[in-house]
Amino acid sequence: MAYRTFFTGKACLTLLVFIGLSGCSIPTIFDHQITWNTPYLNQTECPDLDGTYQNRGKLYGLLIHLVRNIQRSDEEGTYRSIKYAPTPPEEYMRTYKEKSMSSNVFANSSLSDKEYERKKTIFLREQSVITIKRPAPFVIEATLGDKMGRQYQKSIYSFENQSSQFKVGCYRGALVTQKIYTLGGAEFTPVTKHAYETQYRKLANGDLEVTHTSRDWWKDKPPESSTAVDVFKLYHP
Repeated sequence: MAYRTFFTGKACLTLLVFIGLSGCSIPTIFDHQITWNTPYLNQTECPDLDGTYQNRGKLYGLLIHLVRNIQRSDEEGTYRSIKYAPTPPEEYMRTYKEKSMSSNVFANSSLSDKEYERKKTIFLREQSVITIKRPAPFVIEATLGDKMGRQYQKSIYSFENQSSQFKVGCYRGALVTQKIYTLGGAEFTPVTKHAYETQYRKLANGDLEVTHTSRDWWKDKPPESSTAVDVFKLYHP
């Protein structure tokens, strides 16, 4: 089950783009025009992120930035998921469908869908926790559970195979991912480029801080940048 921002020095990210081609009336952005000046990422300054944190309906989704390309994760072996048990909202929907079929009464499906979404939102925001473990330098495991100790799903992120478009490493006590995406046409046609940096850092009190910075370049308007910082409290049973 898939659960589906200004720059600061803290983000350690400076992105520069030079747009404009001599003799060309339509601005076009090429890979070599984006300079991504970031500190060297290594495997010697990596933090211990292990712990169980309150999900707040967001952390499980933010970890997806550890995957280079979710659409190709199966063939690249960068992400896999293990299902342990249905969550309470899923169990509600399963029970609802079984009762409807056994009684041969089909209630308003839109109402059941709304109730499912309501229950899912409450569960993910208030009841769910995420347990993070790093069993190997290039592997992170995240288990979705609840405050009663039940486990529902484990996600395993593998990021050893990196490239100029996707890097994972550590810097000053943070685990950092850096990505660049290109969307658009072929050479000499306008494109859109997106660059992202996500930092995962454990604070002194044990909480997990996630800083996500993005920069977007468009063919017909200035670059846009934004940063979001979320703190997920260490869960104490």
